[in-house]
Amino acid sequence: MAIWLIRAGKYGEHEDRFLKDNRVYLTWSSLQELDLSVAKDYDQLKDLVQSNYPGETARKIGNWTGQIWAFTLAMKEKDWVVMPKKVRA
Repeated sequence: MAIWLIRAGKYGEHEDRFLKDNRVYLTWSSLQELDLSVAKDYDQLKDLVQSNYPGETARKIGNWTGQIWAFTLAMKEKDWVVMPKKVRA
């Protein structure tokens, strides 16, 4: 079992949906139409991200790929997910 720290958007804009659905989601709009399950390892996932964000720096692509990798390849059922709340009711 692992513990993952996630964010629900830069300003917490996805918190309500995550909590209501009792799920976490990737929120990159440019990746919504992609089948990320075709990537079997980090390098294949990085190639997918790079092809959808060709103008971004290598550092940013690496950072994003690491975040997406957690969702697509590393997170497993029964892992714990922690989400600090940014939005106050």
